[in-house]
Amino acid sequence: MSDRPNLRVQVLSDPLCPWCHIATRHMEKGFQKFDALVEFSVVYSPYLLSWSDDCCDVGGDYKDMMCTRYGAEEAGKMMDVVVTAGEAVGIPRDFWNHHRPVRVNTIPAHCLIQFAKKYRKQREVLDELFRVYFSEGKDIGNAEVLQSVAYDVGLDPVEALKVFSDPKCHSHILGMDQQAKVRGTNGVPTFIMMNQDTNNKLRFSGCQPAETFSMAVEKLL
Repeated sequence: MSDRPNLRVQVLSDPLCPWCHIATRHMEKGFQKFDALVEFSVVYSPYLLSWSDDCCDVGGDYKDMMCTRYGAEEAGKMMDVVVTAGEAVGIPRDFWNHHRPVRVNTIPAHCLIQFAKKYRKQREVLDELFRVYFSEGKDIGNAEVLQSVAYDVGLDPVEALKVFSDPKCHSHILGMDQQAKVRGTNGVPTFIMMNQDTNNKLRFSGCQPAETFSMAVEKLL
């Protein structure tokens, strides 16, 4: 058993959220200098964005939606903000496919993320979900896509299919999402950090810079 302080980090996110992808890289950079001093335990919990629940019709085109809503010029500027922020953490400009589907039911994807927890592969699953959605423009609510994600990160795709197709798992994800919202989470990414030795806790939201995570660790130690 380690004698280092143990910090538990709960990350609430949705795989349709580009800022969640970028923020996790900020988090890891902020934690780097504490690797020899702190035992980090990071878990990922579901949060359903308003267009990622099972009430939405699947499909649509992200770029078309943005242009319709904001106009082509403003939409281009908004999308470029994400691309530029991604470049700063090593995500290449050509990673982003702006013609990805905008309405996706991510409940099965969240089931897969929770399934991966017992194998310590949540982050690998999330990275692959981000890649196939944001870069390849695939529907990450599709069973075949999710099985492929499971296989590519070393999980049993047949066992994974049973989990993310199970209505009980869908209900569990909806319950976790509702609980998060009742407790005050109104956007993602949200980070809840707790020193498990002292029970001191910090909570913050948004795509915070690496320095925010470093300062949070220092406050909790």
